[in-house]
Amino acid sequence: MNKFLRVGALGWNDLVALESNLEDRWIFRGQSNSSWPLQSSLERAFSQYDCSLEARRYAEVCMVREFQRTAHRYSDSLPRYTQYFDWLAMMQHHGAPTRMVDFSYSFYIAAFFACQRISEESSIWALNLTKLLKLLKNMGVNQLSEPSEIGWAEVYNQLDVWGREQFLTDEPVNAVIPLEPLRKIERLDVQQGLFLCPANIKYSFMQALGNLLGLEEEIFLDKSAPFVYSNDETLGLTLNSTILVKIDIKRAIQLQALRYLQKVNINDASLFPGIDGFSRSLIRFADDQSIKELEERYDGKANKYPSFKKVIQST
Repeated sequence: MNKFLRVGALGWNDLVALESNLEDRWIFRGQSNSSWPLQSSLERAFSQYDCSLEARRYAEVCMVREFQRTAHRYSDSLPRYTQYFDWLAMMQHHGAPTRMVDFSYSFYIAAFFACQRISEESSIWALNLTKLLKLLKNMGVNQLSEPSEIGWAEVYNQLDVWGREQFLTDEPVNAVIPLEPLRKIERLDVQQGLFLCPANIKYSFMQALGNLLGLEEEIFLDKSAPFVYSNDETLGLTLNSTILVKIDIKRAIQLQALRYLQKVNINDASLFPGIDGFSRSLIRFADDQSIKELEERYDGKANKYPSFKKVIQST
């Protein structure tokens, strides 16, 4: 079994084929810069403010406590006081720094987040969740059952119980835990999301993931790590024997991806319901292809942009 693999995307169609070949249950995260590590907002805050390792857990407790004391001013729908993980999920939703890192069950939603800002090179991180659970069991999480035996819903209930215990124990394991809040937030639901978080926040997300996989964290951003191109004929077999895959996507392919995703209604407007998401989605008209779609709508002719006057008069 391979633990980590880098894939270089040669075309969007290659990535669509790659996704269709995945077996087991996978989760995905898109990042607009391929050099960025997987990192929580809390980890970045600790780095910004030089928070010592010893103080980190207490700092998180202080944040949660302050949020619990004040959230009633803004919402009538709150978790029970003892639902620590659900408070963290609510904090994450509203922009507080937390240990949680957003992932999605959808490859295509992750692809949107990887490509939406159009950079020189972005990335999609793909993690085999089925194999991750087996690694957690090997670390001594004996209460986890096989999804094939009890179903994924019950597995998440077991993870929820064990994860909450890890958050509150004095000596949590050095590993990442996949978790879903009991109370689903709309954005998380729309984005087919879940969270991955380090059980022990004295360690970085990459350190916790590396410890679980038995790898040094440096390899995840190392350009000399095992690498294949997306058109490799054996890639399907290789992927399904791998736990963690990082797919690097060049600028030209990001544009291909965004045009495809727009056609299947994966954009800011659909992923962030409300006028803010809709407003952000209008950036698509900076792409000539979208302007030509407008041209056909207003003018009915090809290769001729409608005049500003015509556009205004037709609204």
